Amino acid sequence: MNPVLVHIWGPLSIHAYGFFIALGALLAVLLAKHDKKLASITPFDNFLTSVQLITFFGYLGGRILCLISEPGEKDITSIFKFWEPGLSVQGAIIGAIGSLFIFVKIKKIDFLPFIDRISIYAPLVQSFGRLGCFFAGCCYGQKTNIFWAVTYDHPEHMAPLNIPLHPTQLYSSALLFLSFLILFFYVQRKKLPKGFIFFIYLILVSSERFIVEFFRWDQSWISSVGFLSILSINQWISLSIISFAMVSMITLHFFRKYKK
Repeated sequence: MNPVLVHIWGPLSIHAYGFFIALGALLAVLLAKHDKKLASITPFDNFLTSVQLITFFGYLGGRILCLISEPGEKDITSIFKFWEPGLSVQGAIIGAIGSLFIFVKIKKIDFLPFIDRISIYAPLVQSFGRLGCFFAGCCYGQKTNIFWAVTYDHPEHMAPLNIPLHPTQLYSSALLFLSFLILFFYVQRKKLPKGFIFFIYLILVSSERFIVEFFRWDQSWISSVGFLSILSINQWISLSIISFAMVSMITLHFFRKYKK
């Protein structure tokens, strides 16, 4: 399994990591183009612009949090090496939401309905991104003897070589794709208050990371002693996001009842 799909010339290559992210984004855009509810909120051109902003600032946030939270030598220049794998989904969510909030304020778009529609397609892109991680060898799992273990042997892989590992990237990809299916085929068909789809999305993707983190080998902890050592940094972040989403949903629910 080679992390480079096609070598073009010199340093130029098509990496599996970037290819799968681009493929996921393309599929999301094609689906969103036929989204009538999205069209009623804002012109499709605004959606395309928001996708570009989400891609850039989501990437930036994901690289920065990956640099902070993962163990190993810290090389700040890796933030700008977009051809190399390594991305924190939680950091990407923070960067994407921040840029999106500024964009909708400038364009005077109703924030909650707009982010609801984007949240439906986001886990689809993330699912394909994890397939890219699988080929690149980043976000690798712990040692295991299970029959579906993956063993990396290419020198450009980021995972430890010649050791059977949990394919945690595939676990994440499957759970994220399931999150997309839940949002696309079930949640969006319900009559929900503005913002609920977004908060359900946060709960789903954070739950995915919390679960898969138990099987990952590249974990890092806030502390090696006390109750903080029970979970990894990313699991504590996941629980914080889930708590925020749940409190927000409860607040919106009671706010609606109060207005009535």
